[in-house]
Amino acid sequence: MAIPIFQYSIPYLKEMGIKQYLLEVLQHNTNAVSVSRKLGFETTRECSLIAFLKYMGIHIKGK
Repeated sequence: MAIPIFQYSIPYLKEMGIKQYLLEVLQHNTNAVSVSRKLGFETTRECSLIAFLKYMGIHIKGK
């Protein structure tokens, strides 16, 4: 489903003069990472689920 959405929207972004856009995908979501690479996105930084949760202020008890 993601591929058709981006194939539809990316030409409109270019038409509006937008040259750069950001797609954030958690690295543990291998399907999303694969789709983003197929669409030509590049990895510029990595974020684990634990780091993301901490960033969002969600703390996991136990470990």
